[in-house]
Amino acid sequence: MLLLALVFGVIFIFIVPPWQHYDEPTHFEYSWLIANRAGLPSVGEYDQPVRREIAASMVEHGFYRDINFNPNLLSITDRIWIGISQIGSKPLYYWLAALPLRLIETTDITFQLYAERFVSLLFYLLTIAAAYGFAVEITPGKHPLRWLLPLTILLLPGLVDILTSVNDDVAATALFSLFLWTGIRMIKRGFNWLRVLALISLSLLCFYTKTTVVTALVLAVIPLLFSVIPPKRKRYVWLALIAAGILGVLALVEYGFPRNWYQENTSSAPGYIVNKNASMGKRVLAFKYSPDSSPNRISQLIPVDHFDPSQESTYTIGAWIWADRSTTVNTPTLHIADDDLTRQVEVSTEPQFFSFSESIPPGSRPYKISIFSGALEGSQEISVYYDGIILVNGDFEGVTPVFGNLSGESIELGGSLLQNIVRNASIEIPGITLRRQAGEQMAKILPGDPQLILGLIQDPAPLISYYQVTTKVLFHTFWARFGWGNVTLLGYRPYTILGIFTLVGLLGAVIAFIRKRREINWELVFFLGISMVVIWGAALLRGVTSYIGGGYFFPVARYAYPAVIPTMLVLNIGWLEITSWVERYRRIPRNYQLAGVILIFILLDLLSLYTIFSYYSK
Repeated sequence: MLLLALVFGVIFIFIVPPWQHYDEPTHFEYSWLIANRAGLPSVGEYDQPVRREIAASMVEHGFYRDINFNPNLLSITDRIWIGISQIGSKPLYYWLAALPLRLIETTDITFQLYAERFVSLLFYLLTIAAAYGFAVEITPGKHPLRWLLPLTILLLPGLVDILTSVNDDVAATALFSLFLWTGIRMIKRGFNWLRVLALISLSLLCFYTKTTVVTALVLAVIPLLFSVIPPKRKRYVWLALIAAGILGVLALVEYGFPRNWYQENTSSAPGYIVNKNASMGKRVLAFKYSPDSSPNRISQLIPVDHFDPSQESTYTIGAWIWADRSTTVNTPTLHIADDDLTRQVEVSTEPQFFSFSESIPPGSRPYKISIFSGALEGSQEISVYYDGIILVNGDFEGVTPVFGNLSGESIELGGSLLQNIVRNASIEIPGITLRRQAGEQMAKILPGDPQLILGLIQDPAPLISYYQVTTKVLFHTFWARFGWGNVTLLGYRPYTILGIFTLVGLLGAVIAFIRKRREINWELVFFLGISMVVIWGAALLRGVTSYIGGGYFFPVARYAYPAVIPTMLVLNIGWLEITSWVERYRRIPRNYQLAGVILIFILLDLLSLYTIFSYYSK
């Protein structure tokens, strides 16, 4: 299988043109700087001559043909564009990828890229070896999973495409796969100092490889506990894990910040306080300012079903606003694609309702409403308060609303009963948020903004389309989607077939787990299940924060590939279960059916290679 993986990997190395993987130019730049300069490069550092060489190679190999852009190769002062810089990412993969570059530093830049791809190929082989060791560890001798699991991972075209590219996902996938193998080995075989050293070492290597796998440091606790405690006392481990989970949640989160609202600046977030001047209920948003404070903002995404972008519409935005002393502040801001709509108003110490109306042209739609008081004058501390925020369809500027319920969903304006598009307008419904210090520390080691992501998780309504598209993208890229996500299999029928193939595997896995529930090693299931949920969950949520800025980023399966072994294990268990049923009731030998499973993978690989060749040969 390793020999087959070597051949398959080399084919992918050369069939995909240079630079045609996710961020490959800037991943290469990072490792090149490590190879050719002393120490790790700092954020913002670059080498103009090597950027010129990379960009020239990108032009030569048709990289810019579909994006209607050509870099200025003659630029002396302006940084030549080759993509988003990766400098600042965790350095382990780049340091290893830089090793061959030290020996060939005078060769052509494209040749150096291929040399780095061969370093990635070694990680691909390591992943296959880990999959085989994993399968051997959890199955008795001659069990079909021992060859089926590593072989199906080997033949997964989306995986081999990523693992033969210059990208830190390569090392993240390989090292986390080794970590999972070591973890289940400890659970199965018990405590051993060599295994402990291997587990801790791999979790540290994961930490220094990529943010997608830093959770290995926490997950390592599970096999350590289950390997130390004798079998008769395993229930104490379960109790300890449950208690640790509850205490961890209580230590990290707090209850009270208004649901459906998100903190965009955790370092100086507004308070959620009881105030006697609240327009309804008891609570209001309080923004406390001092001369040395940074601006703060909270936002709410607007569900798409409230708008018809095909025609012009008028909307009214408003809120009750007041402060500790008279000052000038901003009303709530309505954000559309190309503009931010707000007004400056004079407020006093008594609540007043301020509103304004705006016409939105066809083709545009508001995507977010935010509360940002703006720059306040003066050298004294001041608090500004907001309550009863509204966004309604129609021109009701200057009309004071009457709220029909405490949540503010129903309001009366000028004798008309309207639905308030703003949810939790009265700030009365509490939600869950990270404690400030916990959020700041987690943001340093995890991808994205954990505080913002937690708020968005609790507000799925405006993100339904995001979850739908992201699930589709994750599915496509997990199986077979190439380049920068732009090279899809010819036609969509293959993805339909793969969808059926996947559902059959999942259905079979559910049947197998129910049928064999008394024989299952639940310690292994828990360890692998938590690992899958963490990796896939992080991949699914990776792009939610892009909606806050009005953008749309849909993550791909390379962020979930570190969990490829347990993912494919579930599917393989399901396919084996279905084949056993077919053998029992249809008298078709299982070996023939498993040959059919492998044939599906081979046909997918051939179609993938043909797709890549056809796309890039134009």
